[in-house]
Amino acid sequence: MVEQKVLEILEDLVEHPWLEVAFLIDSAGQLLASAGDSPAFSPTGVFGQPHELAGSEPPGTCLYLSTLTQKHHLGILFSSEVTIDQVRGQVKLRKEELVSLLER
Repeated sequence: MVEQKVLEILEDLVEHPWLEVAFLIDSAGQLLASAGDSPAFSPTGVFGQPHELAGSEPPGTCLYLSTLTQKHHLGILFSSEVTIDQVRGQVKLRKEELVSLLER
């Protein structure tokens, strides 16, 4: 049930035309859930430590990474034509709900 709700939130985030991919990873970099589509994003495998993700995004795409809990991190791939404040605003709308689900 929790996993389904988390996936619904990620899918809701990528309904915005400028958000390409939303994904949830754990502190070890293991992918837990993802939504959206990008030719440069593989929804499988291990990403490495969250701090190692910066700079790995494809050209024309930016990465926003937010710590949700001590063990969970939210990543958003978005168009470089969008401001980080727009992305933060969308994440802020759903972050509290995600944290609540993940702390159960």
